[in-house]
Amino acid sequence: MVSAHWGVSLPGAVTEEGWPTQQAINQEIKFARRILVAMFQTELTDGGLVFPWGTVWSRFDPKGFCASHGVSYRQT
Repeated sequence: MVSAHWGVSLPGAVTEEGWPTQQAINQEIKFARRILVAMFQTELTDGGLVFPWGTVWSRFDPKGFCASHGVSYRQT
């Protein structure tokens, strides 16, 4: 399996001591999901989509307290 992860820096995102707030993280996820929905023409209801070739996601990572976006695919 091969994967790529990315982050988004939104202008004006609110931080506390240099770290994004929950509100800023939620806005980042909302933005990334909007792009992914446009690309894949389907909703990410639970934050991820599973395809025969792999998975794409955009969701909150509670362990890291951050947004997590990425795509993974199976090599054939």
